[in-house]
Amino acid sequence: MTTRPLRALTPLVALAALVAGAIVVVRFVEAQPAAAQRHTRAPDSPIPGTGRTPLAITPLADGRRAVEHVQGTSIIPAHPRRIASLGWTDELLAAGVTPIAAGGSGATGFEPHLADRLRDTILIDNTSGGPDLETLAAARPDLIIAVWYWQGNQAQFEAIAPTIVLQPPHWFWRERFLDVAALAGATEAAHQTLAKLDRRIAEVRALIHRRVGEGSVAMLRVFAREYRLYGHGYSGPLLYGDLALRPPTLVRELGEDRDATRLSLEGLTALDADHILLMYEDRVPISRHELARLLAHPVWQTLPAARAGHVYPVPDLLMRGGIISREVVLQRLEEIFGGA
Repeated sequence: MTTRPLRALTPLVALAALVAGAIVVVRFVEAQPAAAQRHTRAPDSPIPGTGRTPLAITPLADGRRAVEHVQGTSIIPAHPRRIASLGWTDELLAAGVTPIAAGGSGATGFEPHLADRLRDTILIDNTSGGPDLETLAAARPDLIIAVWYWQGNQAQFEAIAPTIVLQPPHWFWRERFLDVAALAGATEAAHQTLAKLDRRIAEVRALIHRRVGEGSVAMLRVFAREYRLYGHGYSGPLLYGDLALRPPTLVRELGEDRDATRLSLEGLTALDADHILLMYEDRVPISRHELARLLAHPVWQTLPAARAGHVYPVPDLLMRGGIISREVVLQRLEEIFGGA
């Protein structure tokens, strides 16, 4: 395999220390190692597997395929049968392909909304500084598809099976979904899935806009003694991109290359959103306690959305970025705004 430096990504790293006004902007990636911290909307790039540029896949005379991707060029089977997913499980399942092994948590397993579809899939614990290579090797994959923050493990992966590295999806989620499907030989199914999802997005967009009109919508998560306002990462491309919702001022100030900002209780006074999706974790007692404390606090009562009764507590996290995950988030948003 030949290696190419991540030219398109390097300039973005330097931006991670910037601040916006008095609000500290943080690069925060849920349940991922420090190496995963990245900017959300990387500029479009000619490197295959990044931005709007698809993978460059070339059939070879021996029946295999040469794939040019963000880490170089890899030779993979023409028809992989045992795919290991390190960051692309949602996309594979959405294309109708069940991975032989997939990354998850050794403590909690796969993500709840995907777990039922992964009963026969080997769990690769990736919560201890990197994927469990011994378990990954024992799964005997013939192809590994990894997200680029595992790039430091590239040589170890390649010793197990050919490995394709893709930039995280976010604003280019359609392109990366089609890349994953092409690797798995499921391009036609992927196009059908996208067409269905786009129809669903249009339905929910119309419903929400009937409800909120020109009002702004914020996505806020409750933590112990602090709150995280999400911008253009996680579900941001869905909320502010596909659903065309208007972000509040603080989110607009973050810019499109920022995931989130931390706010104190006093900092919430700057949140001028007309509607607030207020996320907490129902399974975590401290999260429920903090939610109750926040809703009863005098500062909270001064917010425009609170005064108008436009606050919608959500007992799970609307932060997922895959295809199936988008379907879950759309269903939740339909329930929230359809019944509001």
